[in-house]
Amino acid sequence: MNNRMITCVFVLIFTIGSSPVIAQGYNTLSFGASGVQHEDTLYFGDSIHVSFWLVNQGTTPIYDFVSILSYTYDITGTQIGWGTLNAWGNYYNTDSSLTVGDSILINITASVTLFSYVLGDNIIEIFPGMNGLGNVVDTSLTPIHILTSNTGGPIVYIPDANFKALLVSPWSGVNTNGDSEIQVSEATAYTYNLNVGLSNISDLTGIEAFVNLTEFSCYGNQLTNIDLSQNTALTDLNCQDNQLTSLDLSQNSVLNILYCDNNLLTSLNLNGATALGAVWADNNQLTSLDLSTNVSLEVLELNLNKLTSLDVSQNPVLNRLECEGQNWPNSQLTSLDLSQNPNLQYVNCGQNQLTSLNLNGAVSLETLYCHENQLTSLDLSTNTILASLWCPFNQITSLDLTQNINHLGFTLACWDNALINLDIRNGLNHTWGSMKCFDNPNLTCINVDDSVFMYNWMASPIQPPQVQIDPQHYFSNNCPPLIVSGCTDTLACNYYSLATIDDGTCGYNSSSYDTLSVTGSIFWNGMTLAVSGDYSQTITNSVGCDSIANLNLTVSTTGIFDIANNKSSLVKITNMLGQETPYRKNTPLFYIYDDGTVEKRLIIE
Repeated sequence: MNNRMITCVFVLIFTIGSSPVIAQGYNTLSFGASGVQHEDTLYFGDSIHVSFWLVNQGTTPIYDFVSILSYTYDITGTQIGWGTLNAWGNYYNTDSSLTVGDSILINITASVTLFSYVLGDNIIEIFPGMNGLGNVVDTSLTPIHILTSNTGGPIVYIPDANFKALLVSPWSGVNTNGDSEIQVSEATAYTYNLNVGLSNISDLTGIEAFVNLTEFSCYGNQLTNIDLSQNTALTDLNCQDNQLTSLDLSQNSVLNILYCDNNLLTSLNLNGATALGAVWADNNQLTSLDLSTNVSLEVLELNLNKLTSLDVSQNPVLNRLECEGQNWPNSQLTSLDLSQNPNLQYVNCGQNQLTSLNLNGAVSLETLYCHENQLTSLDLSTNTILASLWCPFNQITSLDLTQNINHLGFTLACWDNALINLDIRNGLNHTWGSMKCFDNPNLTCINVDDSVFMYNWMASPIQPPQVQIDPQHYFSNNCPPLIVSGCTDTLACNYYSLATIDDGTCGYNSSSYDTLSVTGSIFWNGMTLAVSGDYSQTITNSVGCDSIANLNLTVSTTGIFDIANNKSSLVKITNMLGQETPYRKNTPLFYIYDDGTVEKRLIIE
């Protein structure tokens, strides 16, 4: 063949465990009479494959195509060994020759063998045939992946330089043989706390090899994802202050403590983490969280998220709950049921949009923060050891603390509400720490144990004042009965539970049913109807009552009744017996017109 340069295509793959990793690209090196030296990384148990073309540009055939030698050097460059690689392939041929002008594809496979292994920096040298005649030229040799210092077998692939630097450092406790790599055996043997926080790490690939790791801290890095599915022995995890958007811990069944605050989490999978005892996940983007399998959960902090729902009914040993909203009113949590949490002692659910807060059954509750919500009522009758209530900026109308008999005292903050009734006669007012109930303009009398004591307390020079009320408020041992006007009928849609005098404003939901036959379209309750069918329209009035109008409509081109252009006149109204009757509610009636049309109507209110 004619003299020419042939570029080889060479992809080098070495294997760590079962995961193949591409180690080299398509770099090109020249190949001359002195051979080629290229240093990279290969480890015990790994193998390489090299392909390149040789061209005979000499004047005589070549019988020995190429020779491969490997040498080992120490860090000073002094040769300390050789024969590290065991190579085979078609690089040596005794049956035929490479004639002048011809070329041949050389394929070489080499592996690192235990018996020839020598610690140090290793270099492969590829030479032209030592005994062959002629000039062998190759200008397309690719780099070869070869052995560096490694004393422990297969290594863990760790692409992040900062992560790797920490692991191989002497103080990590992982790199027990002191080389420049982390062997799989070293990762497997490590069972303690691994802390790589605040290290500018963006990739934790390699952590999966630490299958017996029990505590892991990677806080304050640049992480966008973490795969801990292989770290099934993990009991403590701190990954706060990163950029994580999702975190799946469903395979970590013995995980006990989790810190994942200050991320961007929209998904947190804790199903399967059945031993979980404490979760700190503040300042994320969570809208919901499934806690149904976390029956051992005692501490849950979800402040500054975007929760729309939260179910803790399957967490009977829950002791502390924090779910304070994010920049109210952007938070969407409207109801919270804590009736299945008898061990609950501390709750902060402020700055949400709660209209319902069920604390019946939370018999261990001592501290409650429910400020800046939309609560109109708050039942604390079963929370007998409650010692601190912070509920300002709601719409609460009545507050009864007579059953809250914590002998260590009580702290009350209920300003900016709609109180008309406040009763704090629990027999322990003398132990109270503070009572701040100003900005309740509809409140006048406050029921207390001892009005004299309360006035003396309010006059105390202690700063800041421990008793703060409005000018129209006064203390009494027995406030006069409330005179509150409103609807007192419990069946009314505007029933007012605090009303003592019915003011005649009760409203009720109502329904009406009409059957019409028309020959064209009609305009009904703001809608133009031209097709037969059943229609319904709900109208809510100013007091919240619904008026539901129902229509059964028949549209016919041959009909005799057109409500849109009706020229007939009503003759009479009869009951089911044919007796003429005036208009009546809640009774089926027949409307008879002068054109012979009969319409059946039933109006229910």
